[in-house]
Amino acid sequence: MSELLSQQNGRVLTLTLNRPQARNALSNALLTLIAEALETAQQDESIGAVVVAGQERFFAAGADLKEMASRDMPATLNDPRPQLWARIETAFQNH
Repeated sequence: MSELLSQQNGRVLTLTLNRPQARNALSNALLTLIAEALETAQQDESIGAVVVAGQERFFAAGADLKEMASRDMPATLNDPRPQLWARIETAFQNH
C-alpha cells in the first residue's frame, strides 16, 4: 500500500497522506513521495491546483519521531529533511 495516494479530478490533484497507523507522520520516504508528486504536478499543465489531505482522522502528526530516534549521529547530521522541505516549498511556490 502506498504511503501517498494521488487522485486527479478535473484540474485538481489531491495527494492523500496514507500512513494512518502512524497518524500520517512525515517520514523521509513520505516527504520524498510528496516532493516527487509536486514536481510532477508542476510539469503537468492539466493540473491547476494541488490539495494535500490526510487519510482517516489525521492530517499529519508531524515528523516521524520513531524514524528520527533510530538514527545515529552521522545520519542525524546528514538529515535529508531540509532538502526535502525545500523541494516541496519550491514546487508549491512555482505551481
